[in-house]
Amino acid sequence: MERNELKTGRHQELEPAKRLALEHFRRADGKLYALAERHLADVGLPTPQAPEKRPAVLMKSIVGQQISIKAANSIWRRLQPKLFSADGRPANPSPEELMDGGASAAKAKSLTALSQALIDGRLDMSAFDGWDDERVIEHLTEYPGIGPWTAEMFLISGLGRPDVFSLRDLGLRVALSRMHGLPAEISRLQPLADAYSPYGTLAALVCWRSLDNGDLYAEV
Repeated sequence: MERNELKTGRHQELEPAKRLALEHFRRADGKLYALAERHLADVGLPTPQAPEKRPAVLMKSIVGQQISIKAANSIWRRLQPKLFSADGRPANPSPEELMDGGASAAKAKSLTALSQALIDGRLDMSAFDGWDDERVIEHLTEYPGIGPWTAEMFLISGLGRPDVFSLRDLGLRVALSRMHGLPAEISRLQPLADAYSPYGTLAALVCWRSLDNGDLYAEV
């Protein structure tokens, strides 16, 4: 009885959206619910960035593809002044300038293509507010170097979309695999991911936090 009262009190301290998500996880997946009880208070609610900040969010995610967070942050510190003017507007660096700053040739090509699209108006990130997730993904993946995973991560970090649980993300596949003793295969895990809707983003944040904290054995 005391334990139940303690849990109820802790849940009442959560933001309303998190309390709704927690109750949904309780019904959908008891194992995720147990992790959410532990970590949901510590993750931020998905919040959209202002349109003028979204280009940097997307470009930084491209820089960070397939390298460590430490390396990505180091390279980004060198590239950001080349990609944006002092007042935050997109600049127009050459691929060679970006490669001098640490970008690979492929990433330099992707970043310069995005910069040019932002400058000439073909890419208007303020328009994304009126688009559904699939339309945003379809549009972004037209640009070199942006695949579905990068676009889905931008939905979370740039647009604050509430229902993104990407099974293209290895960490999320590992988390579900370890939780449920299943192969880390999209086809086997998709029913679980679908069950977290409409709170997929909070489910993803809980899984990532659980991996970071060692609650789940993060190896395949």
